[in-house]
Amino acid sequence: MPLTTFNVFTEIIKSALDSLSSEHETLTFKITASDSGVRLDAFLAGRISDWSRSRLQRLIEEGDVVVNGAGTRASYKLRAADEIEVELTPAPSETFAAENIPVNIVYEDEQLIVVDKPAGLVVHPAAGNQGGTLANALA
Repeated sequence: MPLTTFNVFTEIIKSALDSLSSEHETLTFKITASDSGVRLDAFLAGRISDWSRSRLQRLIEEGDVVVNGAGTRASYKLRAADEIEVELTPAPSETFAAENIPVNIVYEDEQLIVVDKPAGLVVHPAAGNQGGTLANALA
């Protein structure tokens, strides 16, 4: 594996593990008259750049978004002076559990691990592959 590819892979795994240990970020918005009448999900999609509208809709459905202290629907039309609180809870697919999957470890120290990934082993959990991945083996 070329060194540059390995560095990218290491950063991906490191980022995924860091996100598992961090607290959920909470954002608060106060609605002005200019945002009155806008759908809640559309408003949030315009303000939270790294999150998709569909993921924000799921946060709303799961109760991680409240307007004026109460849960609501994604289609809720905002009113001036509404207060929105959003807990940015990662999607379940972003978290993964350790699994006993044998991998050939070429080198390991406190900051680095080099593995010989077998062909066909999926690198990280995603739609259709929630387990049995290299990330699960290394977790």
